[in-house]
Amino acid sequence: MLAFPLRHISVRVPWHDAGWDGSVCLAPRHNSACLKLNTIAEGKNEEAEAALIGSRFEDLDPAQVPPCMKERGAFMSPRPIFAQYNHPYQQFNDAFRHFRPTTIHHPAYSAAGLPFRWMAKSEFRNLDKQHPLEAVDDSLEPEIGFPTDWWQDHRNHTAILDTFWGYVQPEESLVFFYA
Repeated sequence: MLAFPLRHISVRVPWHDAGWDGSVCLAPRHNSACLKLNTIAEGKNEEAEAALIGSRFEDLDPAQVPPCMKERGAFMSPRPIFAQYNHPYQQFNDAFRHFRPTTIHHPAYSAAGLPFRWMAKSEFRNLDKQHPLEAVDDSLEPEIGFPTDWWQDHRNHTAILDTFWGYVQPEESLVFFYA
């Protein structure tokens, strides 16, 4: 991985009434703060969550895990979490139908970070002026049949993410969490 000057990062997390411990909220019907995040608002099923109050994510069938898990709803959990993710285009675009669910291991006391701004093409020119991103190549991007602002090609993902994470130094960088 490339080494760059030290940077600190911020990570957005949804509100959780049980301290992000890797469980279903204790009062899902009263946690409206999490609805500020589109992914949660679109997938939240308060009735289903109410039937699972306090259940640990790892004890649930993947279809039962609340959408907050994908938005870092178990960050810094004292237990490791294995979460299943589906590509967001898989269900409606033939170019992505072959993608299978991916299980990601989140170690105890960890937090997943994704640099959304860096992954958006509309932000690229600003980033490209400040960071060594010459390996990113728009001609590598696949034709997917609809407009999107997100980089798609894995080589571009690798170049962008290696650069972003090259600024984060273990034991030195600070992480600021915000809900």
